Amino acid sequence: CIDQVDGPFAVINADDYYGREAFQLIYDYLSAHEDDEKYRYTMVGYLLGNTVTDNGHVSRGICETNMNGELVSVEERTRIEKRDGGIAFTEDDGETWTEVSGESCFDFCARLERLGVETIICTDISRDGLLSGTNMELYRELSRRFSVNIVASGGVTSLEEVRTLSGLGIYGAILGKALYTSNIDLKAALAAAKGESR
Repeated sequence: CIDQVDGPFAVINADDYYGREAFQLIYDYLSAHEDDEKYRYTMVGYLLGNTVTDNGHVSRGICETNMNGELVSVEERTRIEKRDGGIAFTEDDGETWTEVSGESCFDFCARLERLGVETIICTDISRDGLLSGTNMELYRELSRRFSVNIVASGGVTSLEEVRTLSGLGIYGAILGKALYTSNIDLKAALAAAKGESR
């Protein structure tokens, strides 16, 4: 397609459609990023637990990312099933099984809360560093479900978002790129978090 495509593009596997949000995420990324000395590849990944079925097994590429949300590896597993209340794969026709995590963000936070963790930093890596606005629905739901301190991270772009997060009862917010690019002034953000005007 090199003679037909002259710009950012996405390759869509039509039989793995899990909602329109994936298309929006790809569009937002491609609209805001250009190749420089490197090709700027990206992909939309899904929580494994959201892609398995109650009816048999599935094949999936299981992704591993680093702390920055960057893809480190993809391991293709051709037989993944729900098994004994969890998710596992086999490579020897079921003689042995290896468990893999399929828990959601909410499941993970619930587990941490049960362990006595007091503060959780929750990063929406799909928005991290994009200055595209934070995932307010995520943090609203986390605040509603849990009594632990939640720190929002990923996409916080404006003082209004800081005020909204504070109003939701969110314990704190990580302001990375928004500070670096001067989208947000730190003193103003602290005042906004306290409900003060500045």
